[in-house]
Amino acid sequence: MSHSEQSSGRRVRVLEGRSDAERRSLKKAVLVRDFYYAVALLMCIGLAVYVFQNVPLDTVLPGSGRRGSNGNPAPYVMCMPPIVAVLIWRVFRRRPLRQGKNALVRRYVLAGVIPVLMVVGQAGVAHSLFEAAGLTG
Repeated sequence: MSHSEQSSGRRVRVLEGRSDAERRSLKKAVLVRDFYYAVALLMCIGLAVYVFQNVPLDTVLPGSGRRGSNGNPAPYVMCMPPIVAVLIWRVFRRRPLRQGKNALVRRYVLAGVIPVLMVVGQAGVAHSLFEAAGLTG
């Protein structure tokens, strides 16, 4: 029993009543989605490691100064996108509440767009940290 067929310890009838072609299509979509998230997570971790090797750890990303803070430290800023990526991946692995065709289309479109946005956001944060450290040319 795969994770997509199981939720909170009881059997879920996600694939019941569907043709063999639909079942294969859904299983392939799940594999593609998991691949996208795994690649995005690896890219985010790779960017974080690259930044940690080149930017001093005491570098602070300038902030707005609210609540008495002058900014966010580099380790905190670079570790948040991979953590959020894992949490979003876990949420999207669960069974959708509505199982109509439109809900599945929305779900898989978002599952393809969110990893790209995570990597772009991580790259933007990395660029900002390089600027804050004075390492851009």
